[in-house]
Formats: sequence, structure tokens, C-alpha cells
Amino acid sequence: MRASEIRMPSADNAAVASRSHYPPRAGEPVDWASRLFDSDGWEHLLIDLGGIQVVTRVSFAYAVWDRRTGSCVSQTDAGGEEMRIGNSPLTDVERHKRQLRAQEAVRQMYGHDESAYPAAIRDRLRGG
Repeated sequence: MRASEIRMPSADNAAVASRSHYPPRAGEPVDWASRLFDSDGWEHLLIDLGGIQVVTRVSFAYAVWDRRTGSCVSQTDAGGEEMRIGNSPLTDVERHKRQLRAQEAVRQMYGHDESAYPAAIRDRLRGG
């Protein structure tokens, strides 16, 4: 069985709840029955869809989201910015930018000197 063939009961529940129990909100930006991604690019599983808040799970951690705004009410991201949830994963360009920022932060934190790296790795670190 392929991963794409596995049915997610939570997605089915979200679709039913979105249509029946909770009336749709005007301009609600998130389709709770579809795949969910946070602003850091991690995919979340829907655990509970409430009228005011939504609970998701990523790996072993749970997150609580404001259903109206899509913002996380239980935590912020590593940079202290407000986390948001939506249906779009990070683009390849955004993922690459974040990798470069992380690599630079590690270099600064540990005082790495690029000249110690082989030429192929230096070129890759510089985006070449």
C-alpha cells in the first residue's frame, strides 16, 4: 500500500466537521481537511477541530492554533516570530534560504572558518 493510498481519519473528520458542526467562517484561509504545514515547513496531523481552536501534532509535540487567524497560541518559532498554519508547504527557494541562514548561524556560533572546508563544500555553502 502506498502512502498516498492511506486514508487519514482525521482528514475525513475535519471535512465533516467543517461542513456540518462548525459553520465555515468568512474568509477562513485554511482547509482543515487538507494537508497542514506550519510556517517553519513542518507537516502537522489534525487532532481536534474546535470552534475556536485547533489542535495538531507534529512528531511527538502538540500545537494549539487559533482557528480564526491560523496563528499558534501555544508557542512561537525559534526566532520568536509568530507561527502560522496553512495548506502550503515551504517552497524550495524559501527552504534553501532557511538552510543558508542556519548554516551561517552555525558558522558564527562555532567560529568555523570556510577556508578549512574543501573547495566543493565552500562553493555549495556560498550557493554556487
